[in-house]
Amino acid sequence: MSFERMTDSLRRFLSRVRQRRQNQAKRRTSTRLELLTLESRVTPTANASGTISGIAFIDPNNNGLRDPGENTMPGVTFVLRGQTTTGVNVVKTVQTGAGGGFRFQNVLPGTYQVFARPVAGFVPFSANGSLLAGPIGGTKLVLSRSLDGGQTLGVQAGFRMLTPTSVSLNLLLNSTPPSSVPATLKPGEGTSNVNFRPNNRPILKTALPNLTVSKNAPTRSIDLTGHFSDPDIRNSRVRIETTHGNINIVLFEKATPQTVQNFINYIVTNRYDNTVFHRLATKNASATSQTQVPFVLQGGGFKFNTNPSRLDAVLTDPAVKNEPGVSNTRGTLAMAKLGNDPNSATSQFFFNLSDNGLDGVTNLDTQNGGFTVFGRVASDADLAVLDRLAAGPTRPDLSLPAPFEQIPLRGYTGNNTTFPGDTNASNYFMIKDVKILQRNETLTYAVVDNTNPGLVTATIKQNRLFLDFVDNATGTARITIRARDRFGATVTSSFNITVNNDAPTAVVSLNPASPNTNSTLTATVTPNDNNNDPVTLTYVWKKNGTIIKTTANTSATTDTLDLSIPGNGDRGDQITVEVTPNDGTVDGAMVSASRTIVDSPPTISNLEFTPAAPGTNDLLTVTTTAEDIDGDLITFTYVWRVNNIVVKTTSNTTSITDSLDLSIVGNGDLGDTIKVDVTPVANGLTGTMVSKSVVIT
Repeated sequence: MSFERMTDSLRRFLSRVRQRRQNQAKRRTSTRLELLTLESRVTPTANASGTISGIAFIDPNNNGLRDPGENTMPGVTFVLRGQTTTGVNVVKTVQTGAGGGFRFQNVLPGTYQVFARPVAGFVPFSANGSLLAGPIGGTKLVLSRSLDGGQTLGVQAGFRMLTPTSVSLNLLLNSTPPSSVPATLKPGEGTSNVNFRPNNRPILKTALPNLTVSKNAPTRSIDLTGHFSDPDIRNSRVRIETTHGNINIVLFEKATPQTVQNFINYIVTNRYDNTVFHRLATKNASATSQTQVPFVLQGGGFKFNTNPSRLDAVLTDPAVKNEPGVSNTRGTLAMAKLGNDPNSATSQFFFNLSDNGLDGVTNLDTQNGGFTVFGRVASDADLAVLDRLAAGPTRPDLSLPAPFEQIPLRGYTGNNTTFPGDTNASNYFMIKDVKILQRNETLTYAVVDNTNPGLVTATIKQNRLFLDFVDNATGTARITIRARDRFGATVTSSFNITVNNDAPTAVVSLNPASPNTNSTLTATVTPNDNNNDPVTLTYVWKKNGTIIKTTANTSATTDTLDLSIPGNGDRGDQITVEVTPNDGTVDGAMVSASRTIVDSPPTISNLEFTPAAPGTNDLLTVTTTAEDIDGDLITFTYVWRVNNIVVKTTSNTTSITDSLDLSIVGNGDLGDTIKVDVTPVANGLTGTMVSKSVVIT
C-alpha cells in the first residue's frame, strides 16, 4: 500500500473514531490538527503601548474555537515581527507557558505580524499537508495588523491532525489520557517584553488600614493611588486644546500621584470637554504696588451647553487629598479648593499667571494648607497660548452671579439678568478637549477577595475603592486589593473591616430645677443612635434611692412625676430619674438626673370680708384661708389701705383674722375704698401676697 493510500485510510479511520468519541467522552487528542487564525479582539485604552497575546490549543472538532475541555499546547514558539510607527524594527519570540498562552507586552504602536513555528508530531499547517514557507522559514502567519496606542490584540491558534508516524493504537482507546498526545515540548515563559524598557513590579507605599465603622454607615471611599505606586511611573504629558491654541502640560506624577490621577480621571471620562475658563483674576504686582497683574486663570468647573444656553456644573468625583510642595510659580497648574478645607479639590484647576508662591501678596504655597501644583506648561510656546487666554477681557460692570464675577467674555452684550441664557460658544474662552499624550506606566486595580459580601460590597471606580455596607448587617470582612501594571506585574494588599452595632446614647434633663412638693417633675430625653435604629426608653424614678415609678420601653421622650401625690416626695427628699435607651438589640448607657425637693411656701386660697357691705361705723374683719403643704406654722402680715393710703399694719401674727374699725376717724368715709394685703410666711418662706377690696356704703 502506498504511503498516500495508507494516510488516507488512516485519516478516514481517525475521523470515524473522532465522531464516536465526540458522542461519548469527547477525547480531544487523536484528531486532525491545523493552525487557525481567529478574529482578533481590540480593546482601546489610554496607554501608549499595547499587548499582543494568544493561546495555542488542540482543535479536534475543527471549528476554530477553543471549546470547553480542549487541551492547550505548552512550548509552542511564536514570533513577533514588525516595525513601530517611529521606524524601529522589532523581532521577538516567545514560547507558550504551561497553560498554552503567550503574551508580547509593552508593544509600541506599529504594524506587526505573528507567526507560529511547526510543532513536532503534527502535520504541517496547510489543509493539504504541504508546508507553507512564511517570511520566517517554516512558519504559519496567524496575525497581521496594526497596533494602535494602548490596544490589546488577541489571537487563538488551533492545531489539528497528527502525523501518521505519531499515531498509535493506544490513541484509539477510550481510556487513553491526554498526556499520550505526542506534544513533548516543555512550557516556556509565556511572556516576552518587546520594548527596551525593563518593567518593575508595582509597590505598596502604605498598607491599606483596617477600618471600623458603625452599622448602616454611609459609603466610604479610599483613593488607592495614595497606597500603591510603581517605580516605572514617570511624568505624564497631556494637551489642553483651547479656543486660543493648544497647551502642552507636563504632569508631576511622581510628586503628586493622587492629584494627577484625579485629573486623568476627568480627562478619560471627557468631563473637561467644552468647559469654560470661568475666572480670570488679577492681584497687586507687589505688597507695595497698586498695579494689577494677571493672577490665576481658573477652569474645569462648568460646561457650556445649548438649548438653552447654560453653564452646567461638571459632575465631580470625591475630593482628592491635598499634596502641596511644588511652588505656585508662573506657568504651573494647580488644584482649586472649596472654602477653607485643604482637602476639598475636585475638578477645578487654575493656571498660575504669575509667581503666586511666597510673594508677599498671595502666598499660595502656604495659604489653606498650600495649593497643590501638579503640572507646568511644557514650553514657551505653550506659555504664549496661556498668556493669550489671560488677556481675555472680564466684565465686572455686569455684576454677574457667583462664581462668574470674573469670567472672561468676548463680544457679549447682555447683562446680569440675561446671562448665560443669551450667550453662545464664541463668547467664552473654552477648553475644547484634553488629550493624554504620554503615560509611561499606569496601575489598574481589582478586588480579588471579599470574605463577607453579605456585610460590605467592594467596588472600584476610577482608582477609588468604594465600600457600601449592607443595611443592618454587622460583622467582619477581609478585603484584598490587587494593583496591576500595564505589563501584568502585580502587588496586593489586604485589610480588615469591622462593622459594629453601636449602642444608643441619651441625654436627660429634669425640670423644674427647684421643685417643691406641689411640683410636677418632667424628664426630657434626647436619644441618639449612630446606626439610625429606632430607640425606646425606660424611665425609672427613685425617691432617696427607692424606686417609686417605672415607665418601660416607651418611644416617648418625656416622662413625669407628680410630687403632690402622697409618697412621691416631701421637703428634703432627693428625686432621681434613670433613663436607659435600647435600639432593639442592646441597651445603651444609663443616664440620670436628680433634684432635691425644696421647702414649699405657704399659699392663701381665699380672703373674705365681714360684713360684705360695710358702713362707716362697722368693724371690717378679713378672714384668711391659707395652707402650707409642708405643715409649717403660718404667720400673716396684714396691711390695710384707705384709697391706697396705709392706715394700719399687723405683722407676723398667727391669727387668720384681722380687723379695721371704720368708725375711727381716718379709717374710711362713705364711698372710700378699703383694701387689705395679706402676706403668708412659713418656715422663713414668704408666700404670694393676696389682696381684697371693698367700698364703704
